[in-house]
Amino acid sequence: TVFAITSGLACGVVAAAAYRRSGTLSVSSLKSLFKGSRALGSGRCAHWVTRCSDLKKQLTFLEEVFGMRVIRHEENSEPCGITCNGRYNNAWSKTMVGYDTEDKRYCLEVTFNYGIYSYTPGTCLLNFAVAVPDVGATASKAKQLGYEVSNSADHQPGVSITGPDGYRYHLICPASEPYFAGRAERFLHVTQRVADLQASLKFYTATLGMTDVTTEYPVQQMKTGAKYGVLCYADGIEQPALVLVEDGVKPVIESFEGRHAISMPEATLRQVYATLQTGAKELIVHELQELNEVLGVLCIFIMKDLDGMELCIVSSETFDKAVLAAADWKGPDFQLRRKFLDERAPKGKRGLSS
Repeated sequence: TVFAITSGLACGVVAAAAYRRSGTLSVSSLKSLFKGSRALGSGRCAHWVTRCSDLKKQLTFLEEVFGMRVIRHEENSEPCGITCNGRYNNAWSKTMVGYDTEDKRYCLEVTFNYGIYSYTPGTCLLNFAVAVPDVGATASKAKQLGYEVSNSADHQPGVSITGPDGYRYHLICPASEPYFAGRAERFLHVTQRVADLQASLKFYTATLGMTDVTTEYPVQQMKTGAKYGVLCYADGIEQPALVLVEDGVKPVIESFEGRHAISMPEATLRQVYATLQTGAKELIVHELQELNEVLGVLCIFIMKDLDGMELCIVSSETFDKAVLAAADWKGPDFQLRRKFLDERAPKGKRGLSS
């Protein structure tokens, strides 16, 4: 089905020009700033694909610490043809987790590969910044569940939690930052390490049409003097930003890093794909496909940025309708998963994972 195929979806593209402005702005004033900056239509950050070695543990963490919910879950008997589950030749599952349906809000796609019991973190994906009403209470809950809490968040002051499989979450209370006042989206930004900040900013703005909001976005001063830039899409104040950090450490991409996912209008998608074919074909990971689905034609391709982070580009006209129709708020059947796991696991691995 379309839902199995689109599990890694994708970083969007618009032809908006970079727009910078100094000063602290509210949500309403930033919306006014972005109004009219779209040339072909906005991209929309949809989700980030993560890996998971123990699904029950991961879902418990996200639900009890952050109050997220399972939006939908699916089991796949064959590996994804466009490597949504990574480069693993096995059965896998994906679970969409967040605060609202995927056509409205950002979420995490938690992918589980049967028979894979651990993942090695790379150095490219740093953290997910999440809005919480009470930083202290959220940190306390994480500690109760046995997770590490730190008073720094990848070069930034603040509280962070290291969750299952090593993913880090930066806690931010919107009440303490006027920029986020009135914002409904609780995923604030994703922090990613880059080798060359200026080259990456140019790539995301000129090639992918994102807007540079470095002077507006409230990133606290980097403790180590690392350089950073902040990007989002037009009308992106209600969707997560992408914080790029250059700190002298080489970005290493592992399966752990996953993919960044955004939907965008088909016309925009085709323009970006044509641009890559002409001038940067080496950045295309999986070529453009047109999939005739019940709810329309889904266009999709996989690319990577200058550091190798994968981006899955998908047409919003069909994707947004498909994910809304798929939302049933039902989680996995852990009894069936336990049986499936133990029937196939080596003797020493039975009873592990979930």
